[in-house]
Parts: sequence; structure tokens; C-alpha cells
Amino acid sequence: MEFRKGEGKATYFRSERLQVIDGQYYIATREGEDLGPFGTRVEAERGLARFIEAIQDHDNYRLAKSAALNGAWATNNFR
Repeated sequence: MEFRKGEGKATYFRSERLQVIDGQYYIATREGEDLGPFGTRVEAERGLARFIEAIQDHDNYRLAKSAALNGAWATNNFR
């Protein structure tokens, strides 16, 4: 069995990453922070994809958070 980076040999419960609160979409991170709000599910899914890509490429939570909330501009310009 393969484990994600930073996870050991334990049981981890996966949950939905997208949450709706008062009609706004938020991304739940493994770090325990909700990112958002996003106006639509599609925007939140795109933000989640940017967040995961930035974490995998840069291993930098601050950069990944900015990328999720601000789009590709943040990935290229916020460092």
C-alpha cells in the first residue's frame, strides 16, 4: 500500500474536501484550515487543484494557500 507524503502506517479517514457554508464553498485542508470562500463549486474545485499542485511542486503551504485563493498569478508571483 502506498502512503501520501508525510503519512505513516496508520489508518487515515478521507473526507470530502469541499464544504458549503452559508452558500459559499470552502476547501478543507489537512492542516486544519478552511480556504475560501469560493462562489461556486467549480471555482472551489479549481482552487483545490491549484492548492494540491502547489503543495506537490513547492512543499510550501503559504504559496499553496495563495495559489488556491488567487489563481495562477499567485503561483508565479507570490514567493
